[in-house]
Amino acid sequence: MLRFPVWKTAIILLTLLFGALYTSPNLVPENVRRAMPNWLADSTINLGLDLRGGSYLLLEIEPGELEHNKLTVLSRDVQQALLKKPVVKFTQRRVAVDGVRFNVVDESQIDEAVKRLKDLSSPVGGVGGPQSLKVTVENKSVLVAFSDAQKENLQVEAIQDSIETVRRRVDAFGTTDPSISRQGSNRIVLEVPGLDDPQSLIELVQKAGVMTVNLVDDEADPSQYQLDKPRLSKVKRADAYDPNRTYVLNEDPIVTGADFGSASQGFDEQGRPQINFTLTGRGPKAFGDFTSANVGRSFAIVLDGKVISAANVRTPILSGSGRITGSFTMEEANNIAIVLRSGELAAPLNVVEQRVVGPGMGQESITAGAEASLLGLALVAIFMIFVYRLWGVFAVISLAANIMLIMGALSLLGATLTLPGIAGIVLTIGMAVDANVLVFERIREEARNGRSPMTATEFGYKEASSSIFDANITTLIAAAVLFNLGSGPVKGFAVTLGIGVVTSVFTAFVFTRLLMSTWLKRAKPKSLVPDKEHKGFKFEFMKLRMPAFALSGALILASIALVPMRGLNFGIDFAGGIVIEIETQEPIEIPAIRSALAPLDLGDVQVVEVQDPVLGIGQDSTVAMIRTETPAVADDSEAGATQAATEKILSALRAEFGDIEVRRNEAVGPKVSGELLQDGIVALVVALGFMLLYIWFRFEGAYSIGAVAALAHDLVLTIGMFALTQFEFNLSTIAALLTIVGYSMNDTVVVYDRVREELRKYKKMPLTKVIDLALNNTLSRTTLTSGTTMLALVSIFIFGGETLRGFSFAMIWGVFVGTYSSIFVASALLLYTNVRRTAPTTEDGGKPPKSDPETGAVV
Repeated sequence: MLRFPVWKTAIILLTLLFGALYTSPNLVPENVRRAMPNWLADSTINLGLDLRGGSYLLLEIEPGELEHNKLTVLSRDVQQALLKKPVVKFTQRRVAVDGVRFNVVDESQIDEAVKRLKDLSSPVGGVGGPQSLKVTVENKSVLVAFSDAQKENLQVEAIQDSIETVRRRVDAFGTTDPSISRQGSNRIVLEVPGLDDPQSLIELVQKAGVMTVNLVDDEADPSQYQLDKPRLSKVKRADAYDPNRTYVLNEDPIVTGADFGSASQGFDEQGRPQINFTLTGRGPKAFGDFTSANVGRSFAIVLDGKVISAANVRTPILSGSGRITGSFTMEEANNIAIVLRSGELAAPLNVVEQRVVGPGMGQESITAGAEASLLGLALVAIFMIFVYRLWGVFAVISLAANIMLIMGALSLLGATLTLPGIAGIVLTIGMAVDANVLVFERIREEARNGRSPMTATEFGYKEASSSIFDANITTLIAAAVLFNLGSGPVKGFAVTLGIGVVTSVFTAFVFTRLLMSTWLKRAKPKSLVPDKEHKGFKFEFMKLRMPAFALSGALILASIALVPMRGLNFGIDFAGGIVIEIETQEPIEIPAIRSALAPLDLGDVQVVEVQDPVLGIGQDSTVAMIRTETPAVADDSEAGATQAATEKILSALRAEFGDIEVRRNEAVGPKVSGELLQDGIVALVVALGFMLLYIWFRFEGAYSIGAVAALAHDLVLTIGMFALTQFEFNLSTIAALLTIVGYSMNDTVVVYDRVREELRKYKKMPLTKVIDLALNNTLSRTTLTSGTTMLALVSIFIFGGETLRGFSFAMIWGVFVGTYSSIFVASALLLYTNVRRTAPTTEDGGKPPKSDPETGAVV
């Protein structure tokens, strides 16, 4: 394993070179980057919104609203089909919950009506596909409804069309580098860097953009109609700017938004804002025919169910262009023009999750992440050099190469780096030395057994290889589950953790091996055992298994009891609600903030002062975090009520305290928070399942029982600790729990690999002594790896800021209990799970009894 031909060395060095190349654009000024080749200059890491500030919106299309809108269009198509000559006479055409209904006047025309309706249908997905419409007849009543295949198709088309419509609106809004992507079957993620007040953008993207021009029935009595409830082909609409004024309109439009070719904001003769428009397609003829036939009558321009303008037809308008005047402001006129140009949405978009990070907080996050990374790297480097001397220097060089490769991979992939992503890098720094520690400790052990330096190193890498790969695969499983079931910044953590696992194995097992091989060939050391070498541990761990079982049982029961007694302090990710973090220029008292918010009637409002002396937060000003529950309203108005409550809070604070900086603004509705909690639970269960399968495949069933029991032990104790300490339990905590699962399994796999090896080696030794021997032989690795990981986590806890404090706390506790459980739970349970060993015998050569756990299992 220590032979490195020229071609293999070249591949290793080229890999490192490419990593350095793709990392370099992130480290040089903009003017230097512009001079680089395009393929390299464009390969930079994208900073997440939590690092550079901006707005995150999760938009949702309501399926019921989508279907209703499509049925409204279908109703018009049905009318046109039936009015073709010869006319099929019908009455009571209406949009119902299950489709479009109407009655045929003459029973003899039912077959003709059905024929015309079937002509409106088309195969879904092309020739041979199911029909888009289904027609049913009962007496003279006819129902036209969408087929199930068409409903699914409408959903797919709606989300695709909505993404493009939102993209056009956002681009016209003047934002920089917006990111728009699909999430699930009916949601859109919109991220806009640098936008710290998204209210205007929200109003713009939420407009359905359904524009129609309808004839006004000046003779109808509005009191005979309900608002927005069609009756007798008429519908009453409210004025957008005067709620006391209403119009009775013909339900069927003259032209629709699809007939508008262009629109722009302008001014009339008095300098008032107006919207200039041009019709296209069938629009000019339809509007020309209407105005020619209705001189002297009124028409209304309706946008999203509100009349924005009404006018009299003085002369026929045949040019296909015109203008819309009304009581709107210049900004409103511009937004209406944008909506008309971008097209209408298939259904309104609700904001079900909103997160805003101010630029100040984003810069603090970058600073905190950089400080945590540098401190973690420095502590781990000092620790490794202190313990391993020259080998430690090799490990540190390997660690620096590892970080460089992670940065290069993130650049090459165009990945987004988030604050949890930085935490993943810092955690990788702590965990990356694990492979080096495994190899170094095994080399020392082989050297103590009398092997030459070259042979000891060869055997060290060979014997440690299975443990290294097994341990890292378990962490990779946790990262994969987190990436697939996580969301937002947590995915950034999964990406960096997953990349870090791959690069760690390469740098520790390949690059460090190259450094060791080169050193051995040139220095030719006579011995690899230090002068003051520790003679090894001889703890009898298995004698303590019963007290350990009792302790673990008591802690598990206490944790289970604590959750219902004290509850978990769910963050808004899981509880829903609104969190706003503000900073005032002048110090103010927290009770004054509570008093300013008291008249708003928002229910339980919590105001907490935020201070962090390490990061300098709240030292010369007041930083306060305000948290309130989601307003209790009907589901269909939940999103609007959340936005209204957010605006009420900010307006009240600005009125009372003047100019304030919004550092953070997050709003999560109950629907999304419930889904996030459910996804988190599913992620943990799936991760445990994959771990069980892997251990079962890699070892055997007897080992997997102990491993999964240890994982469950660690998770329950960590959740119990959160209930006890009341640290916030949020998405980052789920990320931490999944990482704990990977780390704990990593620790357990290393011990299990050694137990299996010792079982093959010592066929007559009692199982308790075999396990003790394996634990003692891996104890130095366990303590050193836990120590380096702890050093990295402590740096995150101190410098990572409030956002990562819960995550780092969970990880610190998880590393502690994970180390404990790998010894006293996973390993101890092997005595009771019928572990298979080769040719089981006792010291006197006889077969061991099945009932005695001291001697092991019988094959």
